[in-house]
Amino acid sequence: MEENISHDSTENLVKPQEKKAPVILIVFSSLNFIPAIGLFFGVISILISLFNFKRFKIVFILGVSGIMLTVILYSTLFYFGKVVRGGVYDKMRVTMDIELLKQINTELYNYKCKHGTYPKTLKELSNEAKNITVKDPIIFMVEDYKGDSSFYYKLTPDSFTIFSVGMDGKPFTKDDISSNDKTELEK
Repeated sequence: MEENISHDSTENLVKPQEKKAPVILIVFSSLNFIPAIGLFFGVISILISLFNFKRFKIVFILGVSGIMLTVILYSTLFYFGKVVRGGVYDKMRVTMDIELLKQINTELYNYKCKHGTYPKTLKELSNEAKNITVKDPIIFMVEDYKGDSSFYYKLTPDSFTIFSVGMDGKPFTKDDISSNDKTELEK
């Protein structure tokens, strides 16, 4: 009896192994998941993957997904920080305004002790006290505000009035913020 043994000719062929991307390149490409600076790593990863796309496909995927993460993350932060009103960022701005107003009040009293009178303008105060800012961070959120971006400041014969005009950009309204307001930490 004769056995019919058939050999598949493709079985015995040695298949060339496909080279994969080096681990160090994959680690480098993974650095693009760090927001902001990862954008640089993502672009470099994409450029490297274009040399041999079959071999470096994972590097390309990591590069694109890292860039997408950065774009989505910063778009979300912009949306909630600039567009949405009444959220956590507005509360932080109010707290920051209160703290800035407390610092300005202290500097105004220091200025009076040194010169005998209060300054005529906040610009005059900021020239003397370089460590403070007299710009109101909330006023930058008011799109149609045409006035000065400093805090509202009026000098009276023996005192002064200083506050933030708030989100409406108008002084002496309900949303004005003074240094006497309580911050979230003090509540």
